Amino acid sequence: GPMVEAGGPKGLLTVWETTPLEQYDLAVTSNGSVWVASDDKVYLFDPVDGSAASYAAPFLVAPDFAMITPAPDGTLWMSDSFGERIVRFNPSTGVFTPYTLPKPPFAADAIPFGITVGPDGKIWFTTGYSDYGLGRLDPVSGTFTRFQAPGGADRGMPVMIAFDSAGMAWFTCDVHSGGDPGLGRLNPGTGSFTVWSDPYTGAVTPFGLVVVDDEI
Repeated sequence: GPMVEAGGPKGLLTVWETTPLEQYDLAVTSNGSVWVASDDKVYLFDPVDGSAASYAAPFLVAPDFAMITPAPDGTLWMSDSFGERIVRFNPSTGVFTPYTLPKPPFAADAIPFGITVGPDGKIWFTTGYSDYGLGRLDPVSGTFTRFQAPGGADRGMPVMIAFDSAGMAWFTCDVHSGGDPGLGRLNPGTGSFTVWSDPYTGAVTPFGLVVVDDEI
């Protein structure tokens, strides 16, 4: 079943069974708290006994949380693939705040997935299915900006996103409804994209992405 895993001293791996949760992702906040998102809830995970306290989003249209990321202020941000929203959760108050993707500029069924907090303090995310690109949410004003990836479905669907030290946004492209696997980069200052088609030997469905010392 679903699990949460953690590396310990001398390479010790500890595994917690989390059924019936079906989490994609987890987030560790600055105070060391471990959070996972699953369906319409976020869970505060206790690594001591494996228990999880749940917080349900009280939305009329129930969300389907995919990915979760921590912000420097201690809040959590989730991509809601069902409600087509970006959702903020404040662990101190238990309050969920939804930000629905506006249409336009986003297309219908612009499903958000990968999510991160950029060096500009804004919330960045990938979109797929009918709208292949990246999005940016200003959490102060609540305004969205859309960046359409070049090539559309022929380039593959943007999945995960991360930033390098120069402020460039990098994202993986998965094969969905055709297209090639790829790796993309957006310059937020100019709005220009660079996309490399099929740069991975034998990798058909690239997914996760991390930047370490500006290496992708």
